[in-house]
Amino acid sequence: MDKFDLSVYKIAVETPLIESVPISQYTPNFNVHLKLENTQPCGSFKQRGIGLRCLKAKEAGYTKVISSSGGNAGLAVARSARVLGLAATVVVPLTTNQHAISLLKEQHAEVIRHGSVWNEAHEFALKLVDEQSSIKSCYVHAFDDPVVWEGHSSMVMEISNQLTNQPKAIVLSCGGGGLLIGILEGIKKLNWYDTEVIVVETHGAHSFNLMTESGGKRARLDKITSRATTLGALEVAPRLVDDYWQNQFRMTSVLVSDEESIEAITNIVDQHRMLVEMSCSASVAAIYNGSVEKLLKSKNIASGDIVVILCGGSGINMQVLNELKSISKL
Repeated sequence: MDKFDLSVYKIAVETPLIESVPISQYTPNFNVHLKLENTQPCGSFKQRGIGLRCLKAKEAGYTKVISSSGGNAGLAVARSARVLGLAATVVVPLTTNQHAISLLKEQHAEVIRHGSVWNEAHEFALKLVDEQSSIKSCYVHAFDDPVVWEGHSSMVMEISNQLTNQPKAIVLSCGGGGLLIGILEGIKKLNWYDTEVIVVETHGAHSFNLMTESGGKRARLDKITSRATTLGALEVAPRLVDDYWQNQFRMTSVLVSDEESIEAITNIVDQHRMLVEMSCSASVAAIYNGSVEKLLKSKNIASGDIVVILCGGSGINMQVLNELKSISKL
C-alpha cells in the first residue's frame, strides 16, 4: 500500500479495532475484537480495494468507471470516482433497496437497475463497457480483481499493529469472496497461516459453502434465497477454488439463518450502538449462536483473541431493519 496511499486522496481510512466485552461473553475463553470497517467513508470495507482500483484506473488515464453491485461495492466505486474526479455508472440488481440507490445517486453516480441477481447486473455492466468504447472506461469488479484484494489486505496489516498477539481466528462474512481473498493475502504477508479463518454465510447465499461441500471445485447456486442480498453471488471468485488457497490456509465454512443475522443486527445496535447490514451481522451471529466457540474447541484451540471483520454495509437504516424484523416474525 506504500505506492498507492489511499489516505492521501481521502478515499479510505485506517479503522479502529475495539474489544467487545458483551460479545466475548459468548466465547468465554476468547476475547472478541471488532475491526470496524463500518466506519469507512462509504460504510464498508469495499472502500479499501475498490478505492485502490479506481485510483489505479485514474493513473492509467481512464476517465470513467463502470461497476455492478447490490450496494456496497457500487457505493465505494461511486464515492471513489467522485473524490478522484471520474465519471461513474453503477448497475444494480432489481432487488437493491431504494435507500442504497439513493446513496449511490448522492455520490453523483449514474444508476441502472438490471437483473434479478448480481451476476446478471455484472454481465450487463460488461456490455456497457464494450458499448462505450469511445469513452475511456474501466470496469471495476466488485470482488474478483487482484488490485481489489491488495487493497482489502491492508486491514490485516492494521490488525497486526493494533493487536498485541496474533489472533487465533478471524471471522468474516463471504459473498463473492473479495474480502476473504484480501484477508488471505494479508495472512500470507504476515505468515499467519495458523490463524483460523471462519467464513460465514447465510443459508440461501452460501456459494462458498457450496464450493467447499463440492470438494473445492467450482460450484454455482441456482438462485439466491437469503434476504442478505449483498452476499448474493451465485459462485465465489475462481481464485478461492485454486488448490493453493485450499491447501495453504485454515478456512472453515459456517452457515447461519437469516433470522439469526437479523437478530444479530439488533444485538449489535444494543451492545455497540452501530447499525450494520445482514451481510455483516452474519459473522457476529456465528458467535452469538455458539458456532465459533464450538468450532474452535473442535480444533483444540483453547483460548486467545478472535477478530471479527465488522464489514459494515450501506443498505441499512432503521426502516429497513424494522422491515427485516417484521418479515422474520412471519
